[in-house]
Amino acid sequence: MKPLTLFVILLFCAGWAFSDTEDLKVQVFEIENRNVGTMYPVVEHLKSSEGKISMDQGANRLIVIDYPQNISKMAEVIGLLDIPAKQVEIRVVIVELTDAFLGRHGIIPGKSVIAPDKFDAMIYLISNSKETQVRSSMTVLATSGEPARIQLSREEEVKGVVASRNGRTVVVQPSARSAGDFLEVLPIVNADGTIDMSLRPVMSEFQDSRTVYERSVVTKARIMDGDTIVIGDMYTQGSEASQESLPHAGIALPERYQKDGKRVVMFLTARITDRSPSKN
Repeated sequence: MKPLTLFVILLFCAGWAFSDTEDLKVQVFEIENRNVGTMYPVVEHLKSSEGKISMDQGANRLIVIDYPQNISKMAEVIGLLDIPAKQVEIRVVIVELTDAFLGRHGIIPGKSVIAPDKFDAMIYLISNSKETQVRSSMTVLATSGEPARIQLSREEEVKGVVASRNGRTVVVQPSARSAGDFLEVLPIVNADGTIDMSLRPVMSEFQDSRTVYERSVVTKARIMDGDTIVIGDMYTQGSEASQESLPHAGIALPERYQKDGKRVVMFLTARITDRSPSKN
């Protein structure tokens, strides 16, 4: 082949390659509401064989090199997905109450759902009944699809001790331990306005200098926006003393103790809100 002919062919190939690659564009997508790691696999499927995508996790952005039509598709998909996640305000009221109170008001832990217009009346009854005691009340703002933890704990210091072990003196340093009421929750807001809840309530208390007694349950539920579910059903045992006397005689009879089973339950209200969680 003549040198001139070879030169023309090489020049033509180089021109074709240049014209093909000059259509590639660079686009940086700033991901504002979602984690770039979750967006990457979705966008990666839209690139061409010549395209390249990389993540800047520190800045939460995608750097794309591809043809304009592919970048346009990516921008459309990112726009649909990169929206603020729904926020769920979760209010928890933890109550210790009697079996009689539960039965009288038709409350079945794990099954009862209280509508918003009836919950205020229920809280009024709980606050003014001798059969109930509110242990704690907590509110947290959670993001749909992300776990949250509500905690109202009590801490106490475990004193250091000096002990002898195998002829050696061992000093155990003081430490702290906690107990109280906790709730791990994963809310998911559905398109129809319902909320799926994965819940793990934990009630714990100090038994002695070394032991923390813990009770917990794991449950799942689907409720309407603003509804309250009753969860827990953690049994405790109490006793109540009463004393009677003979009518008109003024003679006191021996004290009689009547056991009345009690339950520690959580009244959990979930409400979709537009408020954003604190960044602090």
